[in-house]
Parts: sequence; structure tokens; C-alpha cells
Amino acid sequence: MDPGPSDPSLLQLQSTHRSTRTWRGEVYETMRVRRRRGVVDLTMRYHSRMIPYLRSSGFYEISRVAFFGLDWALINAFVERWRPETHTFHMHCGECTITLQDVQVQLGLPIEGMPVTGTTDADYADVCERLLGRTPGGDDVVGCKLKVDWLERHIPAIDDDSDEESVQRYVRSYILQLIGGCLFADESNRFVHLMFLTLLKDFQVAGQYSWGVLVWLICIGSCVADLAQGHTRLLARQFFYNFGHGTDFRS
Repeated sequence: MDPGPSDPSLLQLQSTHRSTRTWRGEVYETMRVRRRRGVVDLTMRYHSRMIPYLRSSGFYEISRVAFFGLDWALINAFVERWRPETHTFHMHCGECTITLQDVQVQLGLPIEGMPVTGTTDADYADVCERLLGRTPGGDDVVGCKLKVDWLERHIPAIDDDSDEESVQRYVRSYILQLIGGCLFADESNRFVHLMFLTLLKDFQVAGQYSWGVLVWLICIGSCVADLAQGHTRLLARQFFYNFGHGTDFRS
């Protein structure tokens, strides 16, 4: 039986697609994606005084996403059915994909508002001093990126008696760890771009950015590339976990 596609004009990458090897009888080992429990649970202590600022900036819901288990076989099935030509999963019931609605419903990130953009030529030492109260050392910054674990090591924890400026600095650090360790994580999972810190100067303004759109674009653009390397982004993991709820099916 010819597995298809019957018309190769759209699905032009079939010769290199994972499913071709499957039809040849080659057996894959079950893919084991990299867990980021330590990042999702976070290493910076959560405090109730953070909540107003997390709500204002649009990061409250994502800050409450807990660790959840993964169905390895389901993830493998999705990988085999992903088509990069259409950015959709080709299922027996039709096509499905990760949508902006998934971002809003499952992660609680805003999908309307200003685009997430910023400068890459700022004086980031000065930015860190003003917004975090600390200046990272030379080994902690690579280009425009800051080591995520520097935040945990150098930003003091807050308590009921902390002044408001200290609380704000701590919340910025917390959000940066979410961004660098979970939402926009690179392969190393160790750095966060300091451009994002400049967007957290005013929490009310930060809440006007469409953070969810950027998460969605990064997830769709790198979904299977990430999976092939053995790890998934948070949005993809949520989608797999809640498969069948809030997804877009097209027959």
C-alpha cells in the first residue's frame, strides 16, 4: 500500500519525513522528552505579595501552572504526524494544530495587545542595577543573555516586611526565570535575554504586551525541531496533555 501523499504538491517533504522510515519498517525507540520540572516549579520562592504584580503584568496564570506527567507514546504519535509544510498534525480524524486559543486557555497568557519587541543595544548592566538592584558579573552575562541561576543566587527573597521596591525587583526576577527557563527557553535552558527585563520596568505596561502570541510563534516554529532533539516547550506539553480540549480540528 502506498502511504501517500497521493498529491505531493503540498506535502513536499515526505521523502525526509519520519513517517517514511516507519513505512519502511524501521523501528524507533520511544522518544523521552526532557523534563523541566525544576524550572516549571521554579527555584525562587513564591510569596503572596507577588500576586498583584503578576496579575498586572499578565504572568499570574502561567506562574500557577504545576508540573504534570507526560504520555510518551502520545508525544511520539504526534511527532510522526506533524507536517512542517502546513504546521499541523495530520490525524485520522483530520488536521489539528496548536492555536492562540490554546495559549490563552491553557497558559493564561494575553494574546492581544502590543507586539513583544525591544532593544538589544541597551546598557544592560545599568538596566539590571535599576530594575533588579544588582549588577551581574562578567561570567554571568553572555552577550545580551543572563544566566537564569544568577537570579536565584543574587536576588534576595521577600517576606511580609519587605519594602515595595524589593518586591517589584523580586517579581521581575521571577518572571525572567519563567521566560528564560520555560516560555522562551533555548537548548541550554540556562539563559534569558535581558531585552525582556526592559519590558518589565512598568508592570501595567508589561501587561499590555501580547506575550502569548510570541510563545505561540516560537512553539509552532520550533515544535518538531525541539521534539526531535528530545525536549518540548511548555505550550506543546500542555497541548499534548490536554489533547482534545481547546484544539482546532479541521476535516
